[in-house]
Amino acid sequence: MSSTKLRQWSIPSLIFILKSLCWFVPSVSVLLAIWMIGGNFLASQQEKEIEQDIQFSAS
Repeated sequence: MSSTKLRQWSIPSLIFILKSLCWFVPSVSVLLAIWMIGGNFLASQQEKEIEQDIQFSAS
């Protein structure tokens, strides 16, 4: 066996990889966006609680 035969990609395997990437990349992007939005929401909720505690302790 020559090493060039081992390195060649068949057309069906390339199509499978491209189809997998077509689902993988958008799903990771959506999960990252949800994580960022959720993190910003939690941070804003904590900020409101801290501001209320500061106002309560100042009065």
